[in-house]
Amino acid sequence: MPEIVHLGEYVPVGDLSPMASTAVVFVVGVLAHGAFAIFTRTLARRSRYRAWVTEQSAIDPSRPLAVGYATLTGDVESEGEGEVVAMRVQQGLAGSDAGGRRIWSEVRRTVEARPFYLALASGERVRVEPGTRVVAVDDLGDATYTGPWARTRSTLVKAGQRVTVAGILRRGFNPRARDGGYRHAEDGFVVTPPDDGPLVVSSTPLADRHLARAAVHAAFARWGIVAFLLVHTVAFGGWELLALTGRTETADLVHVRSAGGRPRIAYTIPARPARGRAPVVRAESTTRDVASQLDRATSGTVPVLVTPFGTAQVNPGRVPRTPTWSAVVASVGLALLVLMHLRKARQATPWYERRRIVETEAP
Repeated sequence: MPEIVHLGEYVPVGDLSPMASTAVVFVVGVLAHGAFAIFTRTLARRSRYRAWVTEQSAIDPSRPLAVGYATLTGDVESEGEGEVVAMRVQQGLAGSDAGGRRIWSEVRRTVEARPFYLALASGERVRVEPGTRVVAVDDLGDATYTGPWARTRSTLVKAGQRVTVAGILRRGFNPRARDGGYRHAEDGFVVTPPDDGPLVVSSTPLADRHLARAAVHAAFARWGIVAFLLVHTVAFGGWELLALTGRTETADLVHVRSAGGRPRIAYTIPARPARGRAPVVRAESTTRDVASQLDRATSGTVPVLVTPFGTAQVNPGRVPRTPTWSAVVASVGLALLVLMHLRKARQATPWYERRRIVETEAP
């Protein structure tokens, strides 16, 4: 029978392993939380920039054109008859609310668009190539009923109408480039949909669209920074302090006792009078295997990590670990933050960019 038990890399019940602790701190605490704060901050800056571009276009519509995100206002010119953009929303009767108003819910949305030109105040003609990713922003027209439970509402953009187009301004083929000639046509200005959304053709100003999104993203960027600081203070602060400043000492195992049927290990961290530190006794839940080893021994030791600032942070073993609850709190908190951001961002999305339009109608 052994007289002395030496516990090496002892892992208390409820703690993650050293490798898992390191992975959780860096992946969840640093990368994931940091990425959320940076990502929402980037979205806020982009939305503010687009709002600024929109406002500048309204203030000085004759300013020189530049490649990049642009909001242009002008008159629609078409190469043929009919609408250049037609958005039709088919709706079905979904019921009624407490006030007796009928609720119409979108069933299907179709968008038909073809290239057209925008005549700017400067005299420049910009070619607009909407493709399949385009939305028309205007009040939906009168409903056309196709049955007692079905109707269609439309938004149409026609030649001669004054609209604002928001998209990416590029160099491309434009037969109506102001300077004329084939070479100028090849290097004319063309507007296409941005990579992160549809081309918007609107009869009303669009700055509010971007400002609403910027407010949501900026708010969650601030919350992301607060969550980052809380995670690295409350959840992972002890691990980081021990990882940076921890020193290994040997603690004496005092006894093993049972609490509610679960074995526990108690150990004493020796006094260090030179540092003004008195002996400290700590207790940890342990496994029955460790408890049985100590039952057969006269004494035991275990290595512990202690910070130079005292024994407020103590970690049994030579490598810092983090408790399971801290990983759960950090992960669940981030997940809730992401879900709340998605919900608020959806609420700030204009009706014409939502996947489903729901309207109420007086009885």
